[in-house]
Amino acid sequence: MAIFRSDFQGSLYGIEEFQHGLHWNSSDSSAGLASDLAAAWLTLLADTAINTYFRTNVIWDQVNVSELGTTPANPILTSAQAVIADGGTSSDPGLPAQCSPCLSLTTSTAGSRARGRMYLPPPDTTAMTTTGRLDSAFRTAMVNALDTFFATMGSNAASPVVVSSVGGVYTTYPVTTIRLGDVVDTQRRRRNNIAEVYTTAAV
Repeated sequence: MAIFRSDFQGSLYGIEEFQHGLHWNSSDSSAGLASDLAAAWLTLLADTAINTYFRTNVIWDQVNVSELGTTPANPILTSAQAVIADGGTSSDPGLPAQCSPCLSLTTSTAGSRARGRMYLPPPDTTAMTTTGRLDSAFRTAMVNALDTFFATMGSNAASPVVVSSVGGVYTTYPVTTIRLGDVVDTQRRRRNNIAEVYTTAAV
């Protein structure tokens, strides 16, 4: 059983990029795992309970998969990519690019090294309450869809894990629970290269 890192990459509003990822235990190859991940994510995006929360120009382009070495000092052993090229269907206004629903990955082991996070791209404004929180309908739909995604990957003999490199070795902790809070997180690196357009007034 090998440890893999998967990174889902995509574009936001045609001018910015996003990335979110997680680790897996699998006996598959990098190419095989990438293919399975792309297929399972396409199934998630085909769900109208999900794709209607993301704008048409929020697009997942591909998933990159890397097989990790035995320790953090070892190089990546193999890597592969699979095309996704699909996204949202909404025409409603999207949230700013740095706004991110944060999926928490918890395990049966206590401590921060056994917890993980996945920062999703911004949904549209219909995912929000009038007080600036993520609506419960969006959170329920997203968690249910992701739970199905993980179950699909489980049927392909790939299990999500949190990986720690404490002590100079990789330790994996099987993910037991996923949860999505109602507070929007901020990913500032998603806005590093944006050129602002200013409106001015003489004083």
